Amino acid sequence: MGNKANNTEVELKLRVSPEDLEKVFDAFSDSAIGGVIKHKRRPRDYYDTQERELRERNLGLRMQYKSGSDGVLGGYEQTLKSAAGEALPPNADNEDVDADEDMANVFSRKEYKDYTEDEFPQIDAISNKDAKKLMDGITDADLEHVGTSAVERRYFVIEVKYPKSLKNAYEQVKDSKGKKHKQRRVGKVELAFDVGKIKLAPPHDGYQVPVSEIEIEMKDGPPELISKIKKKIMQIAPSAKIETRSKVEIMHELDDERKAHEMAGMSNFYGGNRAPQRHPRYRGRNRRFG
Repeated sequence: MGNKANNTEVELKLRVSPEDLEKVFDAFSDSAIGGVIKHKRRPRDYYDTQERELRERNLGLRMQYKSGSDGVLGGYEQTLKSAAGEALPPNADNEDVDADEDMANVFSRKEYKDYTEDEFPQIDAISNKDAKKLMDGITDADLEHVGTSAVERRYFVIEVKYPKSLKNAYEQVKDSKGKKHKQRRVGKVELAFDVGKIKLAPPHDGYQVPVSEIEIEMKDGPPELISKIKKKIMQIAPSAKIETRSKVEIMHELDDERKAHEMAGMSNFYGGNRAPQRHPRYRGRNRRFG
């Protein structure tokens, strides 16, 4: 499997109760383009150094297996991405005075994807030069399994009309008789419904939190479409709250909790206090990991 293109995600996440998540799914799934609703459950393992250098650099490094197709075997997808998103700049084309407040929690995150044949991270496999610089000074042997995001995702794409407050909300089109008239532009967003859990790596996998969230990702059009869908979801789901943390950030918070318990003499509160398991090829390089 070859390298994948790098891209920037523009998205917003909402944390909701499981019951409200299903309400929102039922409300929007009938609008899925072509009636196509996809499913996937791919556990994603996250890695960092023992000193959590990637966390300090605001990075997340994950591995997940991707099945092959058309007779070609699958492989492992390695993704390096910003752990925390960057706020989008104000849109000068939006005449809504409250637009900046509405867009406050819509973030962009850069991600760099590559395929490997190994389930463990390979820094040499990073093909993007800028991404490689982000990992400067870190080797494969420095990395350990921090935790896993084990969720099932249902997702689909819907069409959304541009908000009227945008200066380019309308376009000139011709009807069958050649007569020109204005028509609202239409963009596309992807709605993803995640249910599952985030847990630390063994032997600390007793530390875990449930996941029930909706992700709204821009596919085609201005980011204001995300805000428009968010408002509709908020009306359907009273429990909906903005989730600004990425899954790896939540994982690190769990790890902080574990360390606090260990310092307080509660090492067996949710699991043992052994170091995370390492791949055999690393054991001779760094004895502290056992």
